Amino acid sequence: MVRKVLLVGGVLSSLLYVISIDVIAPLGYPDYHKYADQMVSELFAVGAPTRTLMVWCSIAYNVLVFVLAMGVWASAGGKRATRFTAAALVGYGAISTAGLLLFPMDIRGTVESQRDALHIIATIAMSMFIVAVMAFGAFAHGTRFRLYSFATIAAVIVFGAWAGILAR
Repeated sequence: MVRKVLLVGGVLSSLLYVISIDVIAPLGYPDYHKYADQMVSELFAVGAPTRTLMVWCSIAYNVLVFVLAMGVWASAGGKRATRFTAAALVGYGAISTAGLLLFPMDIRGTVESQRDALHIIATIAMSMFIVAVMAFGAFAHGTRFRLYSFATIAAVIVFGAWAGILAR
C-alpha cells in the first residue's frame, strides 16, 4: 500500500507541473502568453512576477518527484533497470531543484549574464536525467514498452535540439 501511495507522487507531480505552468503562472504574468515563443524557465526567471510562486510550486513538484523515486525503488524487486530508473529520478529532482534555486535565468532581453549560461548547463543536465529515466525504464518492462520508450527518447532529443536552436 505504501508503495502505491509513493507512486501516486508521479501523477501528482505531473498534475502540479501542468496546472502551475499552464494555468496559475500565466495569470500572474500577463506578458507570458505565447507558449511556442517563450521558455518555461521565463516563469522562474529572476525578476519575473511569477518567480516566488513558481519556486514554491516547483519545490513541491520536486518533492513529489523524490516521492515517486522512492515508489519506483520500492517497486524494483530484483530489477536493476528499475533501481537505475529510481536513481535517475533522484538525479533529475536534485538538478531540477539546484537549477531552480541556484541557476535561474534572467528575464529575456533584460541583461546578459553568466546566470543564463549556468541555467542552460543545468537544463541540459536535467534533460540528460530525463532521458536516463526513460532509457533505464525502457528495460523494466517488455519489448513494446521498450520500443515506445526509445521512440519517446528520440522525440525528446529532436524537439530538445530544436528548442535549443530556437532559444538562441
